[in-house]
Amino acid sequence: MLILSELLSPEMAEDFAEHRRSKRAKLTAKAAELIVRKLRDHPNPDAEIERTIMQGWTGVFPENRQSQPAPQKSITQSVLDEFLIKDRSQ
Repeated sequence: MLILSELLSPEMAEDFAEHRRSKRAKLTAKAAELIVRKLRDHPNPDAEIERTIMQGWTGVFPENRQSQPAPQKSITQSVLDEFLIKDRSQ
């Protein structure tokens, strides 16, 4: 599928097309276009397609690395921070 090759390596594009065929989920031109659009800003589209194949999915569900919340401080860390701030002010 030519449109997939715009974004993926030729081998990965063919592997994904074969995977879709094996799942009896025809890879239409529109489906390929939507997949390319979804992965266009992904840092490693080949890795994402590989994950899709490994999971047995026919769709693409990129991991959203940008919107993951920052880890919360534990209560212990918060108490320690407060103690250190008080200790410095004395």
